[in-house]
Amino acid sequence: MATLLSLLGGCNKIGGNNTDALLDKYEEIVDKTISVNAKIKVGDYSAMSEMSELNVKYQELGTKLEKARGEGMSQAQIARFQKIVNKLSNSIR
Repeated sequence: MATLLSLLGGCNKIGGNNTDALLDKYEEIVDKTISVNAKIKVGDYSAMSEMSELNVKYQELGTKLEKARGEGMSQAQIARFQKIVNKLSNSIR
């Protein structure tokens, strides 16, 4: 998580469609992570394998974000990213 924040944090250039697509993918992975965490909280430990798959997706996304880092993000994209991060953080509490 900190890696994703550091990759996107501080970018204030105009972000393009690639950044929007990466944010879409990130939100999709976060939503799935929240769902899997909820399963684990109620004792469905078979969801642990799903969590392993999600970790791979986070790593792949991190690589893509590193490549896209130079493009920067618009203020709207930064706000959207922060909203996604907050959604994940709030689900863990």
